[in-house]
Amino acid sequence: MFGYVKSYKPELKIKEMSFYKSAYCALCDQLKRDYGFIGRFVLSYDITFLLLCLNHFEYDDKEKRKIRCPYSPTRVKKVTLSKEALQYSAFINYWLVIQKLFDDYIDERNIIKSFFRKILISKKRYKDIRICYGDHINRLEDSLHVVYMNESDIKDSFDFDRITNAFGYFFAEIFTVIKAGEEDKVLLNKLFFQIGKWIYIIDAYDDFEKDRQKNKFNLLLSLKNEADMSKETVFEKTLSLHFQLKQKIDILLDQLKSKLDEPCVINILSYGLDNVFYEITNKKYKEFVERLTEYGSNSLGYMDKQNK
Repeated sequence: MFGYVKSYKPELKIKEMSFYKSAYCALCDQLKRDYGFIGRFVLSYDITFLLLCLNHFEYDDKEKRKIRCPYSPTRVKKVTLSKEALQYSAFINYWLVIQKLFDDYIDERNIIKSFFRKILISKKRYKDIRICYGDHINRLEDSLHVVYMNESDIKDSFDFDRITNAFGYFFAEIFTVIKAGEEDKVLLNKLFFQIGKWIYIIDAYDDFEKDRQKNKFNLLLSLKNEADMSKETVFEKTLSLHFQLKQKIDILLDQLKSKLDEPCVINILSYGLDNVFYEITNKKYKEFVERLTEYGSNSLGYMDKQNK
């Protein structure tokens, strides 16, 4: 559901890249520990971003782990991470897959996805851990329900901000477990809210043609309440929204620079969002790629790096 961290490979120093990859492997290992071998099949690169954010703050239960990947049994990775952050990130990974399978079943009536969802839910360990996060998960589910309700009410009333804000609130709620001071939490909540809005919009941008062909809900198709909205209009609108949200994210990152200085996280937010927008445009809106340069040489940080 986060959607796009996986499509960006951070350009980091060797030590930092090693930590990033090791955190991903640790998440895979935690999914196996908590939910059995099936847990490895629901692993998401995107949740590594959540894990790195949580691990960066005030967790004092960090432990060293040696991880041996079943696909590379001779290679052992060592990493020090918070046990609490790992367990929560693995749970959110697992829980999000369950929500996505349910959403897909409602949209497609796919029996296989419904069956797989039932298998995931039936795990006793999942039920036990879910109880531990009871109130928090209830708030997450309520938040996600608001997103679905807004999408289903689209024919009655369309409010762009109401719909994108709903996902922003949901996304920010995932990160409310971060252990930080109250002032920092307020700024972090604003940051993740804006990131959530960006994810929701960029997801609509990515799925625009597919959703139009299948006559499915798409935020950008609904902008003018007409299904024949052109790709050019979608490109222009999304580019404008990308810049607006990226500017807000950059301002919040600057305000948090003394607290949120994890290199992997900063790299993903500083360059990764531009990278994702460029990659989607290059793949699905190729006829408009050259127009990106019309917005100035510094419009997309990723393009600057590509052209050097």
